[in-house]
Amino acid sequence: NRYMFAKGIAHHYKPMMDYFTIDFETVEERLPVDEQSKAKSRLIAKIHPHTVAASIDDKTQVFFDNRSGKEFIQLLIKELFHHAKKVSENRKYDNIPGVSEEVMKKINFYAKTSEIPVLGFNSAKFDMNLFLNYLQTDEWSIDPNDCLCTETNMKKIKVRENKENEVEGETISIIFRDTLNYVSPCSLDQFAKDFGGIKNAKSHMAYEAYDINTADEYLGNSEPFAKEDFHSFLKNKDYTDEEYQDFLNDWNRLKESKVDFCRWDYLEYYNKKDTEIMRPAIDSLIRNMWVDKVDMLQNFSLASNASALKFSMAYSDFDMNADYSSEEEKNLPAYQLTTSTWNTMCSRYRKQDVKAKRNIKENVNASHFEIYEKLFKGCCHICNRKFTSVLHPTLDRMDCKKSHTEKNVKPCCEMCNKSRSDRDLDEVKLEIKLRQYALKYHLPMTIGPCPNVSMEQAEKVHNQIRSGITGG
Repeated sequence: NRYMFAKGIAHHYKPMMDYFTIDFETVEERLPVDEQSKAKSRLIAKIHPHTVAASIDDKTQVFFDNRSGKEFIQLLIKELFHHAKKVSENRKYDNIPGVSEEVMKKINFYAKTSEIPVLGFNSAKFDMNLFLNYLQTDEWSIDPNDCLCTETNMKKIKVRENKENEVEGETISIIFRDTLNYVSPCSLDQFAKDFGGIKNAKSHMAYEAYDINTADEYLGNSEPFAKEDFHSFLKNKDYTDEEYQDFLNDWNRLKESKVDFCRWDYLEYYNKKDTEIMRPAIDSLIRNMWVDKVDMLQNFSLASNASALKFSMAYSDFDMNADYSSEEEKNLPAYQLTTSTWNTMCSRYRKQDVKAKRNIKENVNASHFEIYEKLFKGCCHICNRKFTSVLHPTLDRMDCKKSHTEKNVKPCCEMCNKSRSDRDLDEVKLEIKLRQYALKYHLPMTIGPCPNVSMEQAEKVHNQIRSGITGG
């Protein structure tokens, strides 16, 4: 997005719409009464992963269950990586009118994301605990530098392919997140209704009617669940006739589409549907955030999106070609070039080019004094600030492979020249103009390493600022 903004084509940027949704169904292992008493707690059952479904897009779903053995979760993760590679390869922009082939190539390089979000619902406190043990294998592993979790709340876990599985030098990663990171607490049914416009989205499942020992026999039955099977011991609640009839309508509709339809098939439908109904609501959230130019999935929480929205509004009237110099700076005396200063500059540039083994035959020299005396009364070609007694000019080479010739240099202030180095001119200009804008309007900026600031310097500034902070 920053690169496209720098090139003046930010209006062509597309927010990330590539993600997978995931949902687990569990089965209880009920503890014998004597073991419950030994535990000296309210622990009466253990929860085990039973089935898992994922929606890759609006048309593609995958489903695995424990009839395949304990490895069914690994089969799911392998499938997610398989589809993540396809998404990464296919995510690109069509040619944009007036944009060069070289720029399009770089735009599509940035667009080819190697990180695909995998969104669960209420998964931070539940689902992620079910498959955490399967995220460290010979094929993939957790990235310890890109996780946000505690023992009971796992908001973000990044899993990357190990190096030996890299494709064309690129490591694919999938990032498990909880959709509730982006909204206030609610049920999946309410989420689908409020944000996706889907009423009564959830289907019906008698998941309290069986346990780990009876699941295979119970789910292998081809008869629909009985009404009493839907009794909730947790809520001490029975199904109404209307709710049970709604289930029967689903069952009869599905049974017509498959021979030998049984409860396992219904469980697969139920599990897949939970992943499907999340997608319209998530898509709606992404589109709503993009109205204010906030790419929701590039952030991982409601708070980070709110912060991005704040900055989007603060920089809404930013113009990359405007002059954001302070009034004090504008009133400073103009820079005056002297012959001795010019000769020193020419000598310094000549030594630089000789050391870099560049051709110095047409380098700027003393005879160009009058030309640059006039040019140095103007502005820096990157930040547009006027050269003054404080802001001195230098010469910036347009083509860093060539020497300091008259055709290859433009007047540039020292800070912009150092910042640019051999980087893309438009990206550097955007970075510097944003800094000027923030300084002029007293907007907050991040403290971190950049072309002119090392990590050690950034940490020093951070510590100096923190020493003056009081309060919570």
